[in-house]
Amino acid sequence: MANVQNNSNANSSLVNTMLGSDSLMNENVYSTSMINPPHALTYSPMDPSNGSVVADGSTTSFQINKYGIISQILFSYEKQKVSAADADVGTTSIVVNDVFSVIDKVELLSSSRVISTLTRYDLMAQFSSLPQDHFTPIDEGCVKPRDIITSTGNLTKSVKYTIPLVFGFMLKQNTQLNASFLEPLSIKVYYGKTTLPTGITNNVISVINPKLMVRYKNYQEEATAKILAENYSNPTLNMLLCRYYDENRSSLITVATTAAPELRTLQVELKNTDCVEDFYFVLVKSALGSSATVPGDYTDFSPQPITNLKFTGSGQEFCNLDEAQLNYGRIGSYGFSHALSQTTTGSNLARIKTFQTGIYDDHVVSNTLSLREINNPLVEVQFMADNGDATSTNAAQYSLYVVEKCSSIYSVNSATGSLSISLSN
Repeated sequence: MANVQNNSNANSSLVNTMLGSDSLMNENVYSTSMINPPHALTYSPMDPSNGSVVADGSTTSFQINKYGIISQILFSYEKQKVSAADADVGTTSIVVNDVFSVIDKVELLSSSRVISTLTRYDLMAQFSSLPQDHFTPIDEGCVKPRDIITSTGNLTKSVKYTIPLVFGFMLKQNTQLNASFLEPLSIKVYYGKTTLPTGITNNVISVINPKLMVRYKNYQEEATAKILAENYSNPTLNMLLCRYYDENRSSLITVATTAAPELRTLQVELKNTDCVEDFYFVLVKSALGSSATVPGDYTDFSPQPITNLKFTGSGQEFCNLDEAQLNYGRIGSYGFSHALSQTTTGSNLARIKTFQTGIYDDHVVSNTLSLREINNPLVEVQFMADNGDATSTNAAQYSLYVVEKCSSIYSVNSATGSLSISLSN
């Protein structure tokens, strides 16, 4: 019996043109998809090589074991509360985004050379760019608020934080670091504020037990030999990856008044000359200070709303977008934009805005913009300044950070396993 639909298609010029295309593929013809060689997976815990006692401004270092190919790095710590006596017990709330107060930056080193860095603002930019299903474990692991509850007879309690450290090497499987071949790798964590603000009576809040958990892949001998032969047959293996660069911040001090929030502007002149894939714009506000001229500390690192973004360079305007238009900034390969990570816990990371040079895609470098020959590249951000206390004459400070995801070529010396950045602009 003839099929009416197929008969109709047979007389279509468009359909017959498609049938003659080299792109034609019948989905019901069996073909074997890519098969990765079976391999062993191991999670290896690592204690600090130094800096196990954490304090404001201190550091902790970890030596990475040479156990195989690194596919994941997780950094953990506990925030501990110690009550002086039964009369002092109760609930202490750790606010949302406290992890960005605790961690100032994290460095990945090869033989003591820094090869990649993630600052607190880089982490915020990374997390803000994730779809909801990717962000949920991060929200649960380190972003959402927590309560530490001590009780009678149980004066010491702690809560655990776990942060994924996703350097550019981790974004694609074929660029994951082979720790067993490379020169010794290490991780160095720099801390910001590890204690709570003053006013916690007869209770001590501190960060304890910093640890690293590394997920390794190990192939069978034949597959390992093939990896080494194909990757390191030439004197140098060059890999196109990404790293993050933070421009110098721009700040202004505001004083709360009884008037409505005021439209203010911050500008950042871009000094970096690298090739940039994505620009992220992070606006944060300090706590109220002790006077009209001295702002408070940055404590909650909650991104503030941006109402307009203008980006110019060499006399040309690259974009001038209002808040509603900025919501569509993460455009996908099919024309529509990806949703930002949203939570009910008030992290406000979705307020971080972005300017993409290409499309939203984790697997390809869809575009990059060299800043080398652009004269006076300038970012101008508008926002509504509101100190949140109309009765106070004390000052708060707004700061704008521009985070750039930059294309970089890393080189591995096949003879020594030395890893370094070879080209970035």
